Amino acid sequence: MSACTLSNSRTVDLTTIPSPSALPPTATATETATRQPPTATQTKLPTATTTNTPIPPSSTVASEPTIAPTDEPSVTLRPPNRRAYTYDSPDPNGQLVRFIQGQQTLRAVGRTNTNTWVEVEFADGVRSWVTASSVVLPVDINSLDITATILPQDFIVTVQQSADGLRLRELPQTGENILLYLSAGESLIVDGRLSDNVWLQVRRTNGTSGWVMRGFVDMPFDINMIPEVVNPVIFAEPTLAPTLTPNQPAPTAVPAIVEQETTTTGTNQATVTQDGDGLRLRELPNLQSRVFFNLSASTAVTVNARTVDSVWALVQTPAQGGGWVATQYLAYAFDLNAIPAIEYPQPVYNALAPEVVESVNPAPADSSASVEQPTVIQGVQPGSYQFQSGVRGTGNIYSRGQSLGNNPYLFTKVGDSLTATAGFLYQIGWNNYSLGEYEYLKPVIDHFGSSYLHTSKAMLSGWKSFSVLDPNLADTTTCQAGESPLQCEYRVTRPAFALILLGTNDVYEVPPSLYEAYMRDIIEISIDNGVVPIVSTVPLRLDFQSQVQAFNDVIRRVVADYDVPLWDLYNEVFSLPNHGLSSDNVHLSAPGGNLDNTANFTGGNLQFGMNFRNLSALRILETMLKTYVW
Repeated sequence: MSACTLSNSRTVDLTTIPSPSALPPTATATETATRQPPTATQTKLPTATTTNTPIPPSSTVASEPTIAPTDEPSVTLRPPNRRAYTYDSPDPNGQLVRFIQGQQTLRAVGRTNTNTWVEVEFADGVRSWVTASSVVLPVDINSLDITATILPQDFIVTVQQSADGLRLRELPQTGENILLYLSAGESLIVDGRLSDNVWLQVRRTNGTSGWVMRGFVDMPFDINMIPEVVNPVIFAEPTLAPTLTPNQPAPTAVPAIVEQETTTTGTNQATVTQDGDGLRLRELPNLQSRVFFNLSASTAVTVNARTVDSVWALVQTPAQGGGWVATQYLAYAFDLNAIPAIEYPQPVYNALAPEVVESVNPAPADSSASVEQPTVIQGVQPGSYQFQSGVRGTGNIYSRGQSLGNNPYLFTKVGDSLTATAGFLYQIGWNNYSLGEYEYLKPVIDHFGSSYLHTSKAMLSGWKSFSVLDPNLADTTTCQAGESPLQCEYRVTRPAFALILLGTNDVYEVPPSLYEAYMRDIIEISIDNGVVPIVSTVPLRLDFQSQVQAFNDVIRRVVADYDVPLWDLYNEVFSLPNHGLSSDNVHLSAPGGNLDNTANFTGGNLQFGMNFRNLSALRILETMLKTYVW
């Protein structure tokens, strides 16, 4: 079996790509490339790791042609494709080189060993790679020489830190038999997915297979690369770890597997101590997990389980459901070590708890187990930015920017995969748009010119709100030491406006209070740099609806505090089919799933989330121009 590794995708610079109508021989392009979707089989697909040296996108003609020019067949686009990207290597994460469009004909000079990529040569001699599914060959693909080899590689996901105790089930449905609990940080091999992308068929390194929910694992690749499973099979339950006596240490090779719903006898009764008044009943046994309720002193609880170190107890209350509490604030007359221990706790479901709960009662004094500590994620301290200018109001911010030398003809983008995609504004920059009845927006397109193709240093797939504040994630080739991606982007680009959408990836990790702190830092950095932050609400995520609502409440409150523009994308696309979402229920939809058509504002195309967002962006930019620039 191949090694369990997966290289991270890389972002390619799009700043030098002209429109498709005027591509010079050395044109290069940028986007975070999307891998091709797999066929609906159980066979794992290879990733594009090649053994040859990639051909750089330059005017230098690649040497060592494999087939004599007179024998090389021609390739054309496969209908109904209107355009296909070519890359410097047979890898969708490689650098974009050019486009094949319309009736353009190229020569086929090679293929990969998997027959999934074809090496093509343009009329000027520039070579690059295109997916075989995008083109038509007049000959059998096997007649081409193999000019690159793709090595098989497993698709690896990691259980999120906040999902310690994730259920591995025998079938892809809640309520199905739980095979075992997975620990945070565990790597899993993905062998399949359901069509709705909610469930993944995974395999542990010891061979145990089962199903987990997609929302609780970190996935560094496009989920559509994974083969779709049409008829899920029931996986066998693994052999459980031996039952432990109270004083027997847990084996090191096999983790203890204990159901959280374990029940015990009436001898495990406890009460909340007087100095524990306000004790937090939590979803997980850690200080960062969700708080269901605060328990009053003398509240009676039933202790059903404990952590291995006995610091936390899983309890059931008479009126507030179950959850985890710190044992130091419980009074009990039994041997706590006799209670079953859970080595890998999983989140507790409490049907009585509100969807979003903020702590109400103060924690007991000197309580390390119940006092909320400031949370730092990836080394970014929330609220650490020192707001210098104190400026508020869009007009004042724009004027400040002009005095600092910002360019009124430029805007930039700040965000995650919803923004770092060829479907967001790039098609406008490539002149691949149809305004229809919105022809009045053409001056907006002309005014901002190169901005539509600009690749911001403050956007990348998978990023969260704190990512743009983390100097460790800044581009080391152009950013200064200690400079965050956001600060670097503003210093290098000097834009007048910034389209900001962050939060889609925060919902399963960052609580609303921290999200607010990060968003305030982002807005204050923008203001101090004289950049007008146009802040978007987060589109709906069906798997995190309450969190999205809480985040959007934060955005509306923060935007009002600083008197900056609000872009209410959530409400704009909510009434569209599937709330403007694609089949993965995370990213915005596009006509036929084709990003090339996301700037077509005619006919029924505005029923798709990405198209509506592009039109909305032009509208809000028009408002900025009419109010503050023109």
